[in-house]
Amino acid sequence: MRAVMILVVLVLAVVVSGCVTYFPAETAEEQACVNSGGSVTEGVCCLQTEDFPNTCLIGPCGCSPENSHEVKICDCGEGRCFDGDACVPLVTSFTECVEAGYPVIGSIPRECRTPDGRNFTEADEHCITPFNESMTLFEARRIASESDCVKDGTLKDISFCNADTATWWIDLDIEKPGCNPACVVSIVDGTAEINWRCTGII
Repeated sequence: MRAVMILVVLVLAVVVSGCVTYFPAETAEEQACVNSGGSVTEGVCCLQTEDFPNTCLIGPCGCSPENSHEVKICDCGEGRCFDGDACVPLVTSFTECVEAGYPVIGSIPRECRTPDGRNFTEADEHCITPFNESMTLFEARRIASESDCVKDGTLKDISFCNADTATWWIDLDIEKPGCNPACVVSIVDGTAEINWRCTGII
């Protein structure tokens, strides 16, 4: 009976040890990638690039085959990039920087700074109409700040270009129930007026 018990214990030990699989510990970068919604993959990058490059800063990797090697990268999906700490919204302009919630600094012209040190200036952001007329966000904000748009409120940081209507739309900080007002600046004639963007009964 004792021999049978020893045999059963040995068989169980072999079965249990066969079911246990060793998984190497994740690195801090792998955990940061996965925890922020990314997936760890491998890609070919330039020789000087290490695992988990800041894809917000360098963009896609690319060097000649003889100057490349395989590294681990964090694939954050479309519209996002890995900044070395987490998957974050991909920022390529002043407006995208503001929409991502990064700080706006300075006054004329304003700048938005990402955590990895990139700066975007509103003076560099253009809205171009189908007829190739153009206006910078900086100029649109100047026009709006000198118009009736700011008579009862202030300009917010959020804005967008509507190239089809040749206008810049700059959100306003004005309280009116059921409304989300914006200052609409015409690229063609340089005028500005409030669009209340109200819904329902006022």
